[in-house]
Amino acid sequence: MTSTADTLPADQVPGEDAPAAPAPRRSRLVVLLATVLALGVIGVVVAVILSGDEVRQGETREIVIPEGTADRLRKGEQISLLPPVLELGVGDRLIIRNQDVAIHYAGPYTVRPGETFDVTYRRPGIYPGPCTVNPKGETSIVVS
Repeated sequence: MTSTADTLPADQVPGEDAPAAPAPRRSRLVVLLATVLALGVIGVVVAVILSGDEVRQGETREIVIPEGTADRLRKGEQISLLPPVLELGVGDRLIIRNQDVAIHYAGPYTVRPGETFDVTYRRPGIYPGPCTVNPKGETSIVVS
């Protein structure tokens, strides 16, 4: 059996007065980085929970653009399916169904024939734009 003292030069044999080997720096760095990362993730989770950005379960407002609307507009008829200002709350849902054969505009949204546009508002804001389905020719969707 060979001991450590037998295989190392005399000046490298650990003795009682020899200093302890330093802990590897790399493992301390890994532990530190893992701790910082874990604390960061916890912080983000807590911030999201406490942010108050919870979206309430809102109401649904549905607007249907019926078939023949484009023909009625071409004949000069006043169409009032969407008001000049549509007021909604955060968490409310807006659905626009275009059953007509023409593209229609409803504020900032373009709805092609046969399409359904569906949005739930998560933040307050004002969304203006042209509107083919109200007499003023424009509308603003106001979310508060």
